[in-house]
Amino acid sequence: MAEGFYYFGCTVSFDCPICGRCSSEKLVCEARSPDPERVARFVSRQSIDCQLCGAAQPDRQKRTVQVLRSDLRSLQRLAFTTRQAA
Repeated sequence: MAEGFYYFGCTVSFDCPICGRCSSEKLVCEARSPDPERVARFVSRQSIDCQLCGAAQPDRQKRTVQVLRSDLRSLQRLAFTTRQAA
């Protein structure tokens, strides 16, 4: 862990209003706070595209965000990708 940072694996899922399928993306988030609720709020406000059809999602699209605190190496082994920063 970089000094002063915590790592979280975030799984973001939502029903795509364009293609009608469930899209899910696994992201690594780096944060200065150890609070998973804060990370979940941050991730839920980010723009995200459907992983299946590529369509941009509306701002108010309901999303489910699951957060797992861990070290970076373990998250990468679990197929989380490094894309977001909190």
